[in-house]
Amino acid sequence: MAFYRALMAAPPPEDRRARIDGMIAEQRLLHGTGLPFDEDAARRLQERIHDRARDLSAVANHRLAAAARPDFEPVGVLHQVKAPTLVIEGSHEPAKPGHGAIIAERIPGARLLIVPGMEHTLPPETHEELATAILAHTAG
Repeated sequence: MAFYRALMAAPPPEDRRARIDGMIAEQRLLHGTGLPFDEDAARRLQERIHDRARDLSAVANHRLAAAARPDFEPVGVLHQVKAPTLVIEGSHEPAKPGHGAIIAERIPGARLLIVPGMEHTLPPETHEELATAILAHTAG
């Protein structure tokens, strides 16, 4: 959370390159060390996100909410979820470790998938396992 506090307190980046560098730093932090980080691929992705964004300041909304109540868990309402639910979490989740288990425990019939080596992002090494799990889950 220190990274986000510093990010929110800092003045906004002045140009495209600085904004993208900041986006890559955040992605690297959330990607973690469980699987290799491809900085060139990350740069291409963040450049594409940056250039397609209508309002880059909207990205901060998620950070602001998390910073305001870092321990918040919507456990009081999760029992109301009636849809078949697949909760996915990386085995090395850095932002909220164990968050997936809390959610899966509270949603009736939910299934929890822990992806080995994955942190908070969805690196290419996990795509096949994730796609297979999601397709199986949505197949009925």
